[in-house]
Amino acid sequence: MLTDDELIAELKERFDANKKALFDLHTVTRKLEEVNTKLASSEEVKSHFISHMKNEFNNPLSAILGISQQLASGEIEDVELLHSMGKIIYHESFSLDFQLRNIFAAAELESGDTALQMVVVDICAILKDLIDSFQHQIGEKELTLILPDSMQCGEEQPFKMDAEKFKLIASNMISNAIEFNKPGGEINLNIELSDEKLYFSIENNGPQIDPDMLAKVYDRFSQLDSGSTKAHVGHGLGLSICKALVEIMDGEIEVANCEEEGVRTAIKLPLLAIDPDGETFSLEGNDFLFDDQIEAF
Repeated sequence: MLTDDELIAELKERFDANKKALFDLHTVTRKLEEVNTKLASSEEVKSHFISHMKNEFNNPLSAILGISQQLASGEIEDVELLHSMGKIIYHESFSLDFQLRNIFAAAELESGDTALQMVVVDICAILKDLIDSFQHQIGEKELTLILPDSMQCGEEQPFKMDAEKFKLIASNMISNAIEFNKPGGEINLNIELSDEKLYFSIENNGPQIDPDMLAKVYDRFSQLDSGSTKAHVGHGLGLSICKALVEIMDGEIEVANCEEEGVRTAIKLPLLAIDPDGETFSLEGNDFLFDDQIEAF
C-alpha cells in the first residue's frame, strides 16, 4: 500500500506528464494551424497568378492571331501597314517568349533540375545581344541607354560562368529597368570585373520603391502593383528567379533605391579560374520556381 508521500509523488508525476502532453498537443496544434495558413496562402497566391497569366497570354495571342489572319487573307497591299503589322507580331511574340522563359525557369528551379553549365563567355558580347533584343521596348519609351566604356569600345571581357543563367538574370534586370522607368528616362549599365568577382548593375531614374516594400520584391507571383488596374505588365516571377539563379551561382543580388530617383539592381558573381588550354569559348547563353515547402515539425 502506498504511503501518503508516495501517493502525492505519484500524482505529481502523473500531473506533470499530463501537463507535458497538453503542452505538446498545443504545440502541434499551433504548428498545424500555421501549416494550414501557409497552404491556404500559397493556393490563393497561385490562383491569382494563374488568373493573371491568363490575361498576360490572351492579350498578345489575340493580337498575333488577329493580325496573322489579316495577313493570311492576302488583301493588304500597303507596305507601311504590312511593316507595322509585322512589328506588332514581333513585339507580342517577344513578350510571350520572355514570359515563357521565366515560367520554364521557375518550373526547373522547383523540380531541382537546374545544374550549372560552366563555359568561358564574353560578358560584353552577351549584354550587347540582350540590349539589341530589347531595343524596340527602349525605343517605345524613348529611353537613353548609358553603357560602360568597355562595351562602347568593344573590349572583350572573358570569364567562366553559366552563360545561360546569366542571360536570364540580365534579361530580367534589363526588362525591369525598362518597364519601371519613366518615358524619356535613362538606363545606366555598369560592369566591374576583378580576379574574383563580376559586379553587374542596372539603374533607371523612374519611380522609387516604397522602403517598406523592398523586402517583397523577391516574392514569387507578386508585384508591387497588382489587380485589374495595375500599371505594369509581367507576372511577378522575374526577381525571384534572378535571386534563385544568383544564389545557385554562389552570388549575391541587391535591389535598392538610388539616392535621388530610380532603382538599382545589382548582382555579384564569383569568377572561376580560366584554363586557357581546356575551355570552350562562347558568346551565347540561355537555363531555366514554385515553392510548396512547409517547415517540418
